Amino acid sequence: MEGLRKGGNGEHKGELDLKKGGIFPITYEVRCLSLFNGILKRNTYDRTRVLMERGILEKNFGRDLLEA
Repeated sequence: MEGLRKGGNGEHKGELDLKKGGIFPITYEVRCLSLFNGILKRNTYDRTRVLMERGILEKNFGRDLLEA
């Protein structure tokens, strides 16, 4: 899988690292969008809800993020 990080050491060497390759990029992008738009909430769930309420994120996409 191109673009997704894989573990580098020990027992999980070469295995897919979902935290670094999947979850971190999403939380980072939601954080950046929030800061850019003056949203000062402190967790990804709350940030996503405000981004949806303001129409910055489409409702369907925001709901998918919240359910993930």
